[in-house]
Amino acid sequence: MLAKKPLSISQIIKSVQLAIDKEIEQVFVIGEISNFTRAHSGHFYFSLSDESSLVSAVMFRVDALRSLNIRNIKNGIKVECIGEIGIYKRKGDLQIRVKRIRKVGIGDLNERFEKTKTLLASEGLFDISIKKTIPTFPNRVGLITASQGAAVQDFIKIYERRSFRMDLVVFPSLVQGENAPESIIKSLRQIEDQASD
Repeated sequence: MLAKKPLSISQIIKSVQLAIDKEIEQVFVIGEISNFTRAHSGHFYFSLSDESSLVSAVMFRVDALRSLNIRNIKNGIKVECIGEIGIYKRKGDLQIRVKRIRKVGIGDLNERFEKTKTLLASEGLFDISIKKTIPTFPNRVGLITASQGAAVQDFIKIYERRSFRMDLVVFPSLVQGENAPESIIKSLRQIEDQASD
C-alpha cells in the first residue's frame, strides 16, 4: 500500500536509521580489511568483508586515539570490531561506526591472493629474464575494457588530446562478474593473434 504523501530521501534515511537504532544497539563483527585509508581529519575509513559481502566502516579520530590497535591495521588482515550500525546520510550507505578494533589474523582473501602469487611465481610467470620489454614508442596498443563504459571514453579522449602516434585498438570485454575472466582471456588471445599477423 502506497503512502498518501511522498517522502523525501532524507526522511527515508532517517526512518531507516531509527529502525536500526531501535533493533540493534551495538554489533560485534569479524571481517577482512580492505580500502584502508586515514583522512587528514584523523578518521580511518575502510571496508569489512567476508566471502560474500562487504560493508563500509569508519573509526572516528576520537575512537582511534583511544585504540592503540589501529596502528596494526592494514589491508588484508582479519579483525574483530565493536561498533554501531549507521547510515551515511549523504549517500544512503550502510556503515559500521567502529569503536574498538583488534587484529585476529590474516584475511582469507589475502591468504588466497598470496597462495596464488606463490603458485604463479613457481611457474616462472614473474621471472624478469623472460619478460618482454615494452617499447618506448609502440606502434599499436590494445585496450581490453567494457565497450560502453565511461573509462574507455576517458582513455580515448586522453589519447586523442595527447596525439599519440600509434594505433589504438579497443577489444570489448566483460570486466566484472562471473564471466569476466573468460571474456578477458578471449580478448587477450585476439590481441595475440593480431600481433602475430
